[in-house]
This record gives sequence, C-alpha cells and structure tokens, in this order.
Amino acid sequence: PVGNCAIVETSDKKIALIKRGEGMAEYPGWFDTPGGYAEPSKHGYNSRGQFDGVRMEVSEEVKIPPESIEEAYLIGMMHNLENFRHPDLLFLLRTGLSSDRMDPDKVEVSRLEKLARDELFENWKNGTYRIVPPSQALLFAYFSLQQGYDLSFLDR
Repeated sequence: PVGNCAIVETSDKKIALIKRGEGMAEYPGWFDTPGGYAEPSKHGYNSRGQFDGVRMEVSEEVKIPPESIEEAYLIGMMHNLENFRHPDLLFLLRTGLSSDRMDPDKVEVSRLEKLARDELFENWKNGTYRIVPPSQALLFAYFSLQQGYDLSFLDR
C-alpha cells in the first residue's frame, strides 16, 4: 500500500500536527501529520485516487469535510527505511476553514496541535516533538518550498 501524509494549512495560517494514539501499531505516541493509506477498493489505483485518499484520511483524522480542502499538491515522495521501504506520498493541502474547525479523531489521535508555520519550524528544528519518518520527510519538502527557512540544522 502507498501511504500518504499531508501538511494541512488552514485559513488562519495554522498547520495541523497530531499525536498518534498509544494503541496505534506504528509509532504510538509519536507526532505525525494527518494521513494514512488510500484504499484501492474505494479510491482506485490512479493518481486521482491518491488525492481522494489523502483528502478522506485528513478529513477523518482532523474532522473537516473533504470538500473543504480547496487545494491539494503532491510535493514529494519518500521510502520509509524503517518500514520495509514502504512508499509514502507527501502532500500540501489548503482548506478554507479556520483551525478552530479541526477536532481530533479520538481513536487514532490523542492530541491535535495547531501551529503557525514559524512555530512548527522552530519546534521541528529544536526537536520538541518525536516526529515519524514520513512526516519528517514531509516537513523537509514543505520547508524547502518556503522562503526564509534555513534547513542546515539537518546536516548535524
């Protein structure tokens, strides 16, 4: 299966970061970006299915309607070396909703953080959160596309 994870930017310029539930099979208690797996029986095996799948997964994890996602971009791909080289697609999604409309799914998500871009970057840079490898790759891809972010701290 192809996984997906997404930076979700809200209308008030916040980004969702979730803490995975302790009962999750992979990385329990770690921080992640919303996402999951596109289900081929629902979404098909084509690129459109991957975009539909990430919209549905994000919708389920942060409780926003999938139709509220106004923009969706594929910004990268990674292979998770810790998970049998499992591929993950990295997305940037924008919603017209404000961050106060997001609410965590209580089964998969134990906490939902809503961070401004600079706040997310500083927390990532300082290692405040243990972040799963696909979301680490997503943060790298995302901040590489932004102006004014020095990623040299990753060279350490």
